Amino acid sequence: MAGGRARAEGGGRQLRTVALFGGSLAVSSVGASLQGCAGLRVLAVSSDASAAAAAQSLAALQPDVVLFDLATAPSDFAIALWRAQPGVLLIGIDLLADRALVLSGQHARAHTTEDLLQVIQGHDPEQVAGHGGAEKRGGSGGQT
Repeated sequence: MAGGRARAEGGGRQLRTVALFGGSLAVSSVGASLQGCAGLRVLAVSSDASAAAAAQSLAALQPDVVLFDLATAPSDFAIALWRAQPGVLLIGIDLLADRALVLSGQHARAHTTEDLLQVIQGHDPEQVAGHGGAEKRGGSGGQT
């Protein structure tokens, strides 16, 4: 297999390919930190092309994860890549907000309104937001 998709490494451990999209300082810094991590193969990908061309380039690598800077990536990049590779994990980093936006191709059955209701009810905004909710807002349920 040319690129990644969690291929076996010596010793039977999975080797995951992480593609770093773009040359921003944020992506470069995180990429440098990941370089020494066991089980990861980290590759840099240029962001000089259009979103569609970048998605094609990344598809050829078949990465398990694509890491990109939310502040510098083209606005349609994530959607174009997601359509081209629905199984890839997309991680958009935003160092100014000290957050990462994680997009996965996890699908949910949505044939009926009841199916959609289960997806909506199973969504935990506090978990997704990555903060403790009231504790971060002063502990009074958002009142200051």
